[in-house]
Amino acid sequence: MKGKVLALLFVVVAVGVGWIAMQKITSEDTFQVKTAFGIPYEGTIELHVVATMGMTAKEAPRVDKKLQPKWDEWVQEHFFLTDAAGNSVPIGMRFSSDVIKPAQVMGTPEGYLIAKLKQGTAYQFDYKPKRAEAKRYRYSFTAPNGDVKAANHALAPV
Repeated sequence: MKGKVLALLFVVVAVGVGWIAMQKITSEDTFQVKTAFGIPYEGTIELHVVATMGMTAKEAPRVDKKLQPKWDEWVQEHFFLTDAAGNSVPIGMRFSSDVIKPAQVMGTPEGYLIAKLKQGTAYQFDYKPKRAEAKRYRYSFTAPNGDVKAANHALAPV
């Protein structure tokens, strides 16, 4: 009996902690993303960002006639990456990552946003949850010279 009570208490605490974490991750003041850097090559390095189900819950990608999501369009409408000079950097989407392992991601990712950056250069990564709204969230960083393990970052509203 004592074991059942402890198990129930553990479940209640785990659910509460999970609920609080999700509230913090999806608050209106910040938006959390997991990023990693890797695969340095001749002065460049890749940025990998997890595209979460929470992002598609805010606004899902449109679908084609065969009901296939238009992922490239969705990425172009919701994510913006610029260097310090204001030049746009292309962002692609893959469904796996070489530098972020599945065990490092909370939940199931929709995919991974990938961009090739110049090492040592400052960048701004913006996420716009809804096409029709002006609200954006920003993460400013400098591309490292070598691999950086996956970490959570808070995107601040701009």
